[in-house]
Amino acid sequence: GHSMSDPQKYRTKEEVDQYKDKDSIAKLVSDLMDKGWLSEGDWKSMQKDIRDIVRAAIDAAEAAPAPEDDELFTDVYANPEKNLSPTATYSHGTKNPLM
Repeated sequence: GHSMSDPQKYRTKEEVDQYKDKDSIAKLVSDLMDKGWLSEGDWKSMQKDIRDIVRAAIDAAEAAPAPEDDELFTDVYANPEKNLSPTATYSHGTKNPLM
């Protein structure tokens, strides 16, 4: 789930552990370390750099002013309909705006 309060009652601990064992990043890191292409120190440094980049992005987003209402649909649709209003209904009217 996307909630920080998610009790995760829909998966067993065993199932979660199985998926952790399949973690592609952990497998890649393990393979790189086994081959001597990545050290534990380099990996920890990379993780710190990533955390710092993510934290800076979060801080910038939180410090930014809220966007104007008309920005709601900006860059959302690849080919937006000409008559599609910000409320997702056609300006000329239709019984079902999703059709």
